[in-house]
Amino acid sequence: MSTLRNIIITDDTGTRYNDLFVDIPLDSYEITRSSVGFHSVDAIVPADPFSPRASEDGPLGALLLRWAQAHVAGRNYIISWQYIDAHDIHTVAVANTTTRELHFVNLFGHVIAGRRSYRLRELADALDLLLDATSD
Repeated sequence: MSTLRNIIITDDTGTRYNDLFVDIPLDSYEITRSSVGFHSVDAIVPADPFSPRASEDGPLGALLLRWAQAHVAGRNYIISWQYIDAHDIHTVAVANTTTRELHFVNLFGHVIAGRRSYRLRELADALDLLLDATSD
């Protein structure tokens, strides 16, 4: 079995998100492999209101703010999000006022091992985050 040495969480703009996940130890990440090599990385992300990725806007507030700042450029965009605590759901709406396009991103929480949390792979897929893992 491989040991995870490093993980870099970034997006297509080059924005880094590693500091928002420093509370998750490297040995907590799950590495799945296929017959052709590396396949995927996942981890349980606690819905902790005091984690680095949290803010007064919910357990993913700081993550969403950084993501929004990286992807919503200029006055042509409006972004808003809502956190529904009872269900651990973050709903993000991004509107382009020039093209009149509206996009929604929903991030759903889970109860895993009796704790409210999220799956890193689901967050990465919803926000188009890139997970680059180095293992031996």
